[in-house]
Amino acid sequence: MYSLQAQNFIRAYSNFPFGGFTPFLVTEDAYQLSDGTYLLSCYNGYLTRVDAHGEPISTFLMQNPSVAGFSRYNLDGFADAGNNEFYLVGRLTADSLFFIKSSLSGDIIWQKSYVTPNNSFRRLTNTPDGGLLVLTAISVNGVLNRVPVLTKLNPDGTLQWQRKYFNVALGSGGLNLYDVSVASNGDYLLTGITNTTGQQRVVVIRLNANGTVLWAKELAATNNGSEAGLLVKEQSNGQIKVVVNNPLSTAKFGTLLLDASGNLLQAKGYSGVDAGISGGVITPGGEVVASVINSGTTLRLAADGSVVFAYNYSLQAGSVAYIYEAFITQDGGILHAGGFTNTLFFDFTPFLIKTSSLGLVPTGFSALVSIIQVGYTPALSAAVITDSSFSALGSLALAIVDTLALYDTLYAVPTALEREHLPLVQPVFYPNPTHSELFVKSDQPLGEIILHNLLGQEVHRFLVTNFSGKTNIGHLPAGMYVASWTMGNRRDHAFVQVHR
Repeated sequence: MYSLQAQNFIRAYSNFPFGGFTPFLVTEDAYQLSDGTYLLSCYNGYLTRVDAHGEPISTFLMQNPSVAGFSRYNLDGFADAGNNEFYLVGRLTADSLFFIKSSLSGDIIWQKSYVTPNNSFRRLTNTPDGGLLVLTAISVNGVLNRVPVLTKLNPDGTLQWQRKYFNVALGSGGLNLYDVSVASNGDYLLTGITNTTGQQRVVVIRLNANGTVLWAKELAATNNGSEAGLLVKEQSNGQIKVVVNNPLSTAKFGTLLLDASGNLLQAKGYSGVDAGISGGVITPGGEVVASVINSGTTLRLAADGSVVFAYNYSLQAGSVAYIYEAFITQDGGILHAGGFTNTLFFDFTPFLIKTSSLGLVPTGFSALVSIIQVGYTPALSAAVITDSSFSALGSLALAIVDTLALYDTLYAVPTALEREHLPLVQPVFYPNPTHSELFVKSDQPLGEIILHNLLGQEVHRFLVTNFSGKTNIGHLPAGMYVASWTMGNRRDHAFVQVHR
């Protein structure tokens, strides 16, 4: 059913060349744009665009020009705006959210924000009219008592509508939504949790294009109120698939299948992992690709619910890997976005793993995980969800500025076959600094060497064979450059300085 595709890359990213890794350079989100490139965002305001092979093209930093010093902002999620533009949603503080439309060169087209107590970002999606729909949550009488907010923006950033949603049985609060997607007819589908009986229940809601509730369903508690709806998507046949966490004491995650009116058609539970799902996608055909909370594990379910694969990925020996998002790429492979750490505190390093459709990577970078399907038959009932207006949109003045590109390390060669793991090679570059000619001497043939400037832009490349070589870089401006080369399953680098 799935072709054996070549594994594309396993790359980790740091703020090199500042020496070591920036604390809390933690992956927030990854997204593939229509041109095939990827956007990767990190907790401390870094926004990096990489090509289809994972090599950095450019790196930007979110800044507030009116605030002195280094700004650290959460860049929570992306959506494609077309025309080499994208939408970005993030947080300035715990109480302030911002929405931005930007070009790939970092030029902000428009930006909006709103401020309420304890904002939380949930999901964003582009809409059929080219606009943006953002699902967030605000606190009411405490952080745990959440109220969902849907904000619909037009392509030019003007507000089309904005609504808060409530469970009528509870008044304010008691409803927390985690995902929103667009149905084929323009309706919106949402899932999350509600609490009308003292126990948490999964809730699924359908809205029309104006945000009006068409129907809402809740599933009776089956695991002491630990259940939660995480992902929702309409399938190509009009049915609705939902991924839920903790449906049973014996199942950490499961799937529901509803008809277009919200009637339950099927339910499946799964065991074999230690936690529920943290992120992922449901395809229009009904497949599920998802990552497991606080682990390096991802899995793929076929449309019929059977397990296609489940792997736990690893990078450096002794490190712990976490995958936050997983999605199907344009060529049918799977991109896994996450980070790894050796201490769990100060050396978090973002990574992207692009695999075949079967999750394949070279031997040594993954281990099989056994997923088992278990019985799951929840009861479904109607819920009464209402809404009210919420208009708190304001303006702000953020900037996306060029910064030193995040440096990448290649961990696996682009092949589905096992390759010999060659030792790292550290050649000698001389004279260094140089005015024009650069000589290279090595114990092993290096092949092609690529020079990048400190913005991550390629400026020169040349071949080194027979253990030595030379090239002329007299045409390059004075400054520091990064020379990189690939040997076996790793990439290495060295500094080269040009003087005038």
